[in-house]
Amino acid sequence: MRTIANFATRFRSGDFIIGTFVKTPDPAIVEVLARSAIDFVVLDAEHAPFSRRDLDLCLLAAREGNLPALVRVTHSDPVSIQQALDQGAAGVVVPHVRTPQEAQHVARISHFGSGGRGFAGSTRAADYTRRDIRAHLDATASSVVVVAQIEDAEAVEHSESIAGTAGIDGVFIGPVDLCISLGKTDVSDVTVQAAISAVARGVKIARKSVGIFVGKSSDVESYRNFELNFVLVRSDQSFVLNGADAACIEIRKTVSAT
Repeated sequence: MRTIANFATRFRSGDFIIGTFVKTPDPAIVEVLARSAIDFVVLDAEHAPFSRRDLDLCLLAAREGNLPALVRVTHSDPVSIQQALDQGAAGVVVPHVRTPQEAQHVARISHFGSGGRGFAGSTRAADYTRRDIRAHLDATASSVVVVAQIEDAEAVEHSESIAGTAGIDGVFIGPVDLCISLGKTDVSDVTVQAAISAVARGVKIARKSVGIFVGKSSDVESYRNFELNFVLVRSDQSFVLNGADAACIEIRKTVSAT
C-alpha cells in the first residue's frame, strides 16, 4: 500500500515503484494524482516554474492525499534543498551529480549535522513543533530520500562511487541529457544504451536503488535487463496531452466510419 510513511522503506528495499513528474505548479494536479495508482510524484522545480509558494501548496496537497512527493531542485543548493525538505517533501532529486565529491556535498546538505541542513522545529516536516529535536532528527534520518541524478558523460565512470556515498539513497538516470552529453541525439543509440547500462550496473554494485525516465510505458521493456527499482513515466502535461489526442482520434474515427 502506498503511503508517505513507508515510501523511504520501499525505495531503499528495492521494491519496484512508479512515479511521474509534475510540471504544472498547481496543487489540484497533485490532488488528482493522489487518487491514481501512481506510487510517488516528483515536483520538477528544475524545469518547471515552481515558486516556493507553489511547492508549499503542492506538498500540502500531497500530504493530504498520502502521496509521497519528491522535489527535483535546480541544483545542489543548500537553500533549495532545505526549503523543500522543511515544507514536507519526502526527499529530493538533485540533478547533474558528476563526481563522488559532489555526491558527498549533496548528502551533507540534505541531512542534519555539522555543515548540513539547518534545523527548525516549526516546519511542516517537524509537525509544527510537535516533535522534539531528537524525534525529528530520527524521523528525518529514516524517512528522507536523497536521489542523485546522473546525466553527464563524466559521471558514468563514477556511478558506483556516487551511489555508494553515505546519505545517497539512489540514482536517477536522465537519459536525454546523458544522450546529449555523449554527443548523440537518439537515446536508443548503442553508445547511450551502453552508458545507461554502465550506470545501472554501478548503482547495483553499490546496493542502491536505480531508476530512469521513460516516455511511454513500453519503454520499460528495453530496460528490463537493467534491474530497475523505479521509473518516472511521463508527466502531468503529457498525460493530459496524450489523453486529449487519443480521445479526439477515437471520436474522429467513429464519426468518419458512420
